[in-house]
Amino acid sequence: MGKNQLLLSPILVHDWLTSSALSKATCVAYTKQEHIQKAQETLGLRACLDHAKDGAIGWSITMLFYSALHYVEAYFTAVRGFGCKHHFSRATEIQNDPRISSLFPDYRLLENLSREARYDITTFNAGDLRCAQRCFDTIKSAIEALI
Repeated sequence: MGKNQLLLSPILVHDWLTSSALSKATCVAYTKQEHIQKAQETLGLRACLDHAKDGAIGWSITMLFYSALHYVEAYFTAVRGFGCKHHFSRATEIQNDPRISSLFPDYRLLENLSREARYDITTFNAGDLRCAQRCFDTIKSAIEALI
């Protein structure tokens, strides 16, 4: 270990990351309607994609993820007045909220597919897109029922 490095235990890091200080430092204050509008804009752009073109399905999945993210942010804004700035804090908040924790598997799958589409050399197919669409639809309908 280098001279200026600090060895932290995983428990200490976890406690810090989940502390209220982090929550306050990672909050964002857009309105519920701004998040819904951003989700709808993204879905509108997604509708223009030609899924027969190379790479289009991956970008379509990514757009579904970011639209789902904005629905989740709209929920947090409606419920507590602010959203999350970072993916990690958002994932933690989803898991810790009993009203939406059941959405986490769908959210996480969409996030993972989106990351794979953006950073890996993956060829997605129509089945992958249908799966992502089901995840998005589940998240959107649950959030709409809550806000």
